[in-house]
Amino acid sequence: MSIVKISDMDIRNNKHRKDVSNFDRQFTSEKTDLTPTDKLFMMNLDQTEFMGFSYLNPEFVQHI
Repeated sequence: MSIVKISDMDIRNNKHRKDVSNFDRQFTSEKTDLTPTDKLFMMNLDQTEFMGFSYLNPEFVQHI
């Protein structure tokens, strides 16, 4: 196992939770293309691939 020391210059200071200043402008300037989702379709998706997955981002959880 190796120990890595992080200098003060490596610490990122995000201005807010959606701050993307640490990402290349090539990616942040692209237009987003959001696809509307059918809630019934999403509820009926096979979720067995995620069995044992324990983390849910509380900002994206929709309580039904």
